[in-house]
Amino acid sequence: MLRRLRVRMRSICENVLKTQQRDASLRLSEVIVNLNLLPGPFDALPPKHAVHCTYFFSKQSYQPGEKSLIDLRNQARILARQMAGPKVVRILTHVRPSYEMRAFDALTGENLGLGCNAEWDADGEPIKDEG
Repeated sequence: MLRRLRVRMRSICENVLKTQQRDASLRLSEVIVNLNLLPGPFDALPPKHAVHCTYFFSKQSYQPGEKSLIDLRNQARILARQMAGPKVVRILTHVRPSYEMRAFDALTGENLGLGCNAEWDADGEPIKDEG
C-alpha cells in the first residue's frame, strides 16, 4: 500500500493531487510535490521550474503562474483532509536569483524557507508575508 508519494515533473497540474476518495481514510502519510527542477541533467536550460500542464497548449511562461500555484496549494489542502494520518503535505518551489528552496506546508498553511540544497522533507523556518 502506498504510504509516501513524492512527485517531481516538468509539467504538472493540481489534478495530480486529486483522488476518488472523498472521506478521510486515505492511507498516505506523506505527499511532496517538488516544482523545482534543479539540480538535474538540464540545469543549464530553461525551465528551471515545472510548468503548468497546459503550457504546451497555451504558451504560458516557464514560471508556474500564480493561479496554478494557488490551485496546487488548494488541492494539497483538500488532499491533506482526505488523509487518515498526514505527517507531511507540501509543495516545494524556489526563489530567484538564489534558488533557495521554499515549502508550502498544506497542514499548517505556512511557507517555510529550506535553503538551497535542502532535503524535500527538511524542517524549515517560517517565512512571513508570502501567499
